[in-house]
Amino acid sequence: MKDKKNYGELYQEMLEKQGYLFVNDPPAEALVEKRYTYEDYLTWPKDERVELIDGKIYFMAAPSDRHQDLLGEIGTRIRNYLHGKKCRVFWAPFDVRIDFLIGNDSVVQPDVLVVCDENKLDGKGVNGAPDFVIEILSPSNRRHDLLTKYNKYLEVGVCEYWIVDPMKEEILVNLLTADKKQYITTTFKKGDEIKVSILEDLTINVTDLFDGYQGKEIVEVEAVRIEIARQMFDSGFTVELISQMTKLSVAEIEKIV
Repeated sequence: MKDKKNYGELYQEMLEKQGYLFVNDPPAEALVEKRYTYEDYLTWPKDERVELIDGKIYFMAAPSDRHQDLLGEIGTRIRNYLHGKKCRVFWAPFDVRIDFLIGNDSVVQPDVLVVCDENKLDGKGVNGAPDFVIEILSPSNRRHDLLTKYNKYLEVGVCEYWIVDPMKEEILVNLLTADKKQYITTTFKKGDEIKVSILEDLTINVTDLFDGYQGKEIVEVEAVRIEIARQMFDSGFTVELISQMTKLSVAEIEKIV
């Protein structure tokens, strides 16, 4: 009798069938020579962006223009919606010590995250699981976001996890089940509208998201880039790395900070 596949195997099979994962996708580059700790993470050179997951250091490549455009558009929509509300939105680079509450050393930097419990904000980032996380795929990080971080977000109980694929122009929405044992995954394409589960009446139009803002809203997206630049500078990142992340020129950054 053929062994019954577990949920993780079915999820990966679904990703492969729908063209999200490919055999030649590079694995996430990780250091595994020892079990790294939060103290190691804090002393890592500021000109390298890394994440710490279950004792492994994962290197993060500089994002593309398309990646940062989408980050700005998504972040702007959520920020505008949350104005005056209790939940807060943040974007990378922003440390999330995602499972410190259960005694493990893992620090991730989601592209966009929403936190509704102010007690999780402690001046060093977020201590615990965000309520809502969005990751935007890049060629170098597909397996990392689709598998490694998916499994970590599920383990710690992130209620809603979106995976935005600029190449396919689709969004995978993962909603945590009531028993917190698995995600229910739904694919949204252009022409669809997504109701954000944890936010009462926020809806994202997939076509509008991928086709980009127009007019005044472009200025709002640029404001997100500027805010990211200031956030990175205050955290001690080099101007060169800030330029790679925000796609602002060194001269523009020097004027901002």
